[in-house]
Amino acid sequence: MWSFLVEGTDQAVALLVGGTCLVDTLMLKQVCRQFAHLSKKAITHHLDDASPAIRVEALQATIRVAEETCIGDVKAILGRTEDKDASLRHLAVSALTYLVHGDDFEAPAVIDAGIRLLRDGDSTVRQAARSLLCTVARKGDRKVIAALVDIIQSEQACLRQEAIEALPEITIRGDEVAVAAVADCLSDESLAVRREAVATLGDIANYFDSDICELLCSHLTDPDPSFRCALAHASAILARLHPGTITMLISFLQDTHAEVRYRALLALGVVARPPDQHAVDAISACLQDSEQRVCNAARETLEVLSLPPHEAMGSLDRS
Repeated sequence: MWSFLVEGTDQAVALLVGGTCLVDTLMLKQVCRQFAHLSKKAITHHLDDASPAIRVEALQATIRVAEETCIGDVKAILGRTEDKDASLRHLAVSALTYLVHGDDFEAPAVIDAGIRLLRDGDSTVRQAARSLLCTVARKGDRKVIAALVDIIQSEQACLRQEAIEALPEITIRGDEVAVAAVADCLSDESLAVRREAVATLGDIANYFDSDICELLCSHLTDPDPSFRCALAHASAILARLHPGTITMLISFLQDTHAEVRYRALLALGVVARPPDQHAVDAISACLQDSEQRVCNAARETLEVLSLPPHEAMGSLDRS
């Protein structure tokens, strides 16, 4: 019953409890407010309980109040981002992601907490922190970008990869600081970091940036086929009509891994043009590839280039 007293009108409360006058109702509402105050005080007290289970219950209660009233104690939830238990930190960050908006006065403090938790020892907390920053911070937020770029210099490969992965959501395409930091990771000792770096460059570098296109081409001999696949995909985004990129993609058509050949064909459909006879001949040769999906990709690429497969094969025979 008490949960309905604060929200009802005086007349509604009178009917609910059987009061005979507004004086009775006002007294009941005052008692209700006192109960609400005591309830909030009890919840706040239990947020610091020694038992993680009790702290979780108290935090969940605080979050429910915030969800239902839109005036919850964000400060209390924010305080749990420093809890020694990872599950509470995760719960608090996840709640702040949808409770706080970029123009709220609490946003700067929430963003600071998100930046701090990018280095948290628990991977689920770090993931929640990245989601929080991408939701609450504004696109191009210099403070967040600087924090991610700093983490890219970390000795831990997992942190470097996660920071690179988060950049496209927060960075405006062409951001020189972010692009330079990610470009340096193309030679990282960790395959996961290298692969994330080349994919991210496709999302944050300027289109047709000749320096970036040349940089991508310089890594065509990377030993890992998944990296070469990512390289072909990024090139299709950034390097339309770039001669060096077309040459690199043509070389990928001789790759020993079918997936690399397949990705290179898709990319050539974007960056090449029919007047490039060398590219047309290389694509046409793939019509006889041992892998059917590569043959199909070659056929589709020739169609994209407006060159029917039978005509392409005739051109190849003449050469």
